[in-house]
Order: sequence, then structure tokens, then C-alpha cells
Amino acid sequence: DEAPPPAPAEMSVRLPAPIFPGISAGGGVEAKVRVRSFQLVGKRDRPYAESIPQLVMVHRKMGAMLAEKFPEPAGADKLLPNGSYECRFESMDEVFSFIGEAVGACELSLGEDVTVLLDLAATSFFKENTGEVGSYMYSPEEGTDIEADEWPDWVTQLIGKHSYVSGVVDPVAKEDYETWRKLRQLM
Repeated sequence: DEAPPPAPAEMSVRLPAPIFPGISAGGGVEAKVRVRSFQLVGKRDRPYAESIPQLVMVHRKMGAMLAEKFPEPAGADKLLPNGSYECRFESMDEVFSFIGEAVGACELSLGEDVTVLLDLAATSFFKENTGEVGSYMYSPEEGTDIEADEWPDWVTQLIGKHSYVSGVVDPVAKEDYETWRKLRQLM
């Protein structure tokens, strides 16, 4: 007579917050805004049945607002292959402001109902050897060049300024190990 097997332990599953495409800047040093994307994130503590329709509503509102804001050249509301809208803004602050307007127009709260995941893709705007040996520069938007030593402070200030940024992806260039170490210490 063997003892019955123990009852299975109660399992708790926590799904990640839903992430939806927002604005894609595409990156590269020829663009005005060079970070890869600004993605919409639903709240982690809400059911998907609530968060996903909210994200869809904001995404559609962004398309309608882009078509009004940028009538020429046409197609500002056209989706890119990744489902996001092309960035036609002059600065990151303009993108953040636009996302806030779209969220507000949907009668939602930026930071409460929707947050932003910022995919910096810093390797795409990282400039190596800009003069002195070992001198590196980040250029996240046109007219903004930041020395690698100052980059961790810039990233943390950006997050502090836009408290609804819930995450940052690829915040340093893949070959810039020293700046990565400094940024991790700050965060």
C-alpha cells in the first residue's frame, strides 16, 4: 500500500503586460528622432480583456490624429510592417506629447492606463571615435550629441521627465560595455 501522490501545488501564472506598436522612428543618424520605437503598454494588473481594447483604441486614435497633423505628404496614418506609425516628429518630446494627447483623447490616463516602452536601439545612433581615442558619442535626435560618459545620466533624466516610461530596451550600444555598466549602477 503506497501513499497517494501529493496534491499538485497551486499554480499562479502572471502574464506580461500587453505591448502594442506606437510610433517607430526607424533609427539611424539620418532621421530627426533616431530611437527605434515608442510602444504602448497596458497595465500589468488589468485583465487583457480590458487592456488590449484600450491599446487598440489609442493606436487607432493616433492614426487619425497623425492624418490630421501631417496631411502632406499623405500616408502619416499608414501602418509600417511592424504595426506602428512612422515618426514624423522633430523631437522625442514631441512624440511623448503626441502619445499623451492620443491617450487623453481616448479618456485614458498616461501612466495609469497606458505606459510607454522606449526602444532606444542605441547602437543605431552610437558614433565611435568622434575625435579622441576612446571618445564615443550618442545622438538620439537631430542636434543632440551626448558623450558616452554623460549618456547614463541622460537616460535616467529622460525616464524621470517622462515618468510613464515603463521600460527601456537597448539603452546603450552593443559595444559600449563601460556605459552599460554605469547605466546599470544608476538604475
